[in-house]
Amino acid sequence: MIVPSPAPTCTFVTCAINAGRCTFLCQAMSSPNEFRKSVRYPLHLPVTVKLGTAEISARSENICRNGILLSSDFLMLKGSSVQLAVHFAQSVEMGASLMGRGRVLRVEPNVSGGFVVAIGCEVPFRIANPARM
Repeated sequence: MIVPSPAPTCTFVTCAINAGRCTFLCQAMSSPNEFRKSVRYPLHLPVTVKLGTAEISARSENICRNGILLSSDFLMLKGSSVQLAVHFAQSVEMGASLMGRGRVLRVEPNVSGGFVVAIGCEVPFRIANPARM
């Protein structure tokens, strides 16, 4: 769940993990000159992308209610339909994940190798058990 803080540039992102509680403090990335549907948050977390029958490991660069920007060593084609699991724990089996479904909107080469992939979600992310992907 994303909960605004009193400061306009900060947000607390909270999720329940195995009867415990995990809190991330993130600074919003959108500038006043940028128009977006949702505020982006710089969360660098492991992501599993399901593309057809393949499961691809990636890392989030930033995330918002309606999408995610990923770094991946694997090329994904623009327009591809994907399922996403953003993991809040080092071990996928141990923690809750943000789950989503969407389409690849943009793919660009990453300066450090691999690709930067923008994915737009069909519905906002939800917190779920990774076994339900």
